[in-house]
Amino acid sequence: MYGAQFTNADHTAYTINSEAGIKAMNELVSMCEEGVFSYNAGIQASDELKNFAQGSTAMSLAWNSSNEKSYADQVSFTPYTMTFPTDSGEPQLCGGIWGFGVFNSQDDARISAAKELIRFFCDDPVQRVKSVQAARSFPVRASIGNPYQGTADEQRMSTYQKILSYLGDYYSITPGWSAQRTAWWTMLQQVFHGTDAQTAADQYVKIANAAIANEVK
Repeated sequence: MYGAQFTNADHTAYTINSEAGIKAMNELVSMCEEGVFSYNAGIQASDELKNFAQGSTAMSLAWNSSNEKSYADQVSFTPYTMTFPTDSGEPQLCGGIWGFGVFNSQDDARISAAKELIRFFCDDPVQRVKSVQAARSFPVRASIGNPYQGTADEQRMSTYQKILSYLGDYYSITPGWSAQRTAWWTMLQQVFHGTDAQTAADQYVKIANAAIANEVK
């Protein structure tokens, strides 16, 4: 909301304990106290999505085009997507840019086969369009064009496409991701239950950056 960055520019350190990050967290706490948002440590993201799809909550920070397809049979209203507001007036969103990955199983044959399957999903002129449509996302290759043109999803997906320029890449390339997710959740629980935001964020950053150091050794 105030220009805080989740990581530094080269994705070698987590930085949400900045002045802007603390200001944003305190604002979220205030909004929960005012009843604008709600916080429930007992639910997961899937629970929030289900509540939104069923109309139990009016807004979700976790909704996206893929979820809209997954929960289509539960939604009886028209969800509207919007970018995250900021005090500067320039929308920002640090959502992830997703793609394929291959686990290093130490088995060259399995790794080669996985890469070949990915090539089929991404390179076959017919399948690559179907792959994008199934993911309910957008292609990185301009040569594919608009995979939704002429389909029932064309209008809805054109709305989601407008927020692409606000996506971030930290999901895909920042080390220590798994460890920081656990630490992040712990930090949120602490902050929304009264712990000083700076204290909780400093502890989170300490744990998350230690995870980076361990992973890049």
